[in-house]
Amino acid sequence: MYKIRVNRTCELRVPHALCVENQNDFTHFTHLHRKVILEYRLLFKLDKREIFLYKARRLYPLPFYDTYIVFREYIPAEEGYHNVYLNVRSGLVHYLQARTVCCGETSSVIGEYVFSLPSYWRFFPRLFYWVFKRRMHEVMEEDNIWFRSRMSSHGEINSQACAPVIPESYDLLNDLLGKGVLPTADIEFEDHVMERFEDLLSSVRRRL
Repeated sequence: MYKIRVNRTCELRVPHALCVENQNDFTHFTHLHRKVILEYRLLFKLDKREIFLYKARRLYPLPFYDTYIVFREYIPAEEGYHNVYLNVRSGLVHYLQARTVCCGETSSVIGEYVFSLPSYWRFFPRLFYWVFKRRMHEVMEEDNIWFRSRMSSHGEINSQACAPVIPESYDLLNDLLGKGVLPTADIEFEDHVMERFEDLLSSVRRRL
């Protein structure tokens, strides 16, 4: 395993409250960041903690993706959040601590990233950093659309599709199976199997 840390500061000439909203509102991700985010689905929410299913493109327009379980905690004192990204295929974990700082006429979004990577990246750290910069540039270009639209009185960012109501608490298990009733299937099969335990034990003895 090889770890790369990136400290990123992005200065924005937008109202501070709008900057904070953009950083902490996950509902616009799949609506706006279509080039890099394929899915960002809420699985669980309680108080300041949330869990998401996150499918991300590595670099647009290449067809390579990674799927993560994301654990996120909102930190009110920093107007930001702490994220842990668990890659469901490799088991590698990425970390992010982000905060928003008001600096006079500008707001700064400060992100501290630590990426856990396969060992071969030790030979190409600058290539990884270039990919990171390229990907964040795509995100920022799309966020600029968000800011312009959000600051207008008739922007699509305010639409139901892009800004659904976020519940105070949420549990995917309760939502999908809370009443203990399975969904209706289009076709159903019956499968009944009985294993003979004695035969299984005798086969084990023969191998021993």
